[in-house]
Amino acid sequence: MDQSDFLQLIYLMRFKMKLKNFVSAAAIAISLSTSTFVSAQSEVQDLADKWSAAYNAFDGEALGSLYTENAHLYEHGSPMRIGRDVIRAYWENDFGIESPLTILTVTQSVTGVDMMFVRGDYQVIDRGTENTLVEGKYAQIWHKVQGEWKVDQDLWNQPFE
Repeated sequence: MDQSDFLQLIYLMRFKMKLKNFVSAAAIAISLSTSTFVSAQSEVQDLADKWSAAYNAFDGEALGSLYTENAHLYEHGSPMRIGRDVIRAYWENDFGIESPLTILTVTQSVTGVDMMFVRGDYQVIDRGTENTLVEGKYAQIWHKVQGEWKVDQDLWNQPFE
């Protein structure tokens, strides 16, 4: 083996080591990002479940506390509602209509450091008959306020029949 062959062998070995390290690093990065994604998705669904739990318990105070002070609520066919207290009062009024049970299912989310966008499906069920009253889509923008996630923009859309 001459010096040229020896140098080529060393370069080849170094390349294989770099490739092995790169593949290992990529596998670790994919694993971490997947677990971070699953963790973030779980946190987002937990927030949706917290909203549903407050609504389904007819707890206007708990539901209102999930909104920022100047939150906006947009609902198809209705005027925009602005402010935590206005939105809380709206949902409290809604509690009495057909004794609803609302289920939120997150279908997509984008999470940042202090903001997250959440999109999903909702279903409103009559507690007595268990019949579906309404179903549709919702989207929310949550902001982190003093370490807690709060709904800042809330949009509900009921498809027309």
